[in-house]
Amino acid sequence: MRTLALPVLHEVVELCDVTCFLDVYLPISRKMVFAEKVDSSQLLRYQLPMNTPMSVLCGASGLAILAYLPQDQITQILAEERPAPNSGEPVPSRATLDRRIAKIRACGFAINHGQKPANTVGISAPIFGASGTVVDAS
Repeated sequence: MRTLALPVLHEVVELCDVTCFLDVYLPISRKMVFAEKVDSSQLLRYQLPMNTPMSVLCGASGLAILAYLPQDQITQILAEERPAPNSGEPVPSRATLDRRIAKIRACGFAINHGQKPANTVGISAPIFGASGTVVDAS
């Protein structure tokens, strides 16, 4: 996956000069990890912990994955989660999350402000495997 994604990550950085990540969903733990990244040329860069399991309820990368998970997995994730690590936002209600998921599905990507890390904007799109299930985001 990393080998296939790297040319795309490099192209995004070349076109937009923003740090770009490949995020991988871990279905057993219902978490995601930042598995690969390409840094921008900017002096202040978007730094996130690599290969460390994180919530899919926080940040654009997690939400782009979450929006395409089966309903039973979303229910389990909501039951297990804690407030957002950087912003302290509480776990959203199911109704709030369902509205957010509908918006993500309607436009095909997620945008988030200030959750991973604070004072940043993240944009992420889901990546689907051969079976049609969401496996990553970028």
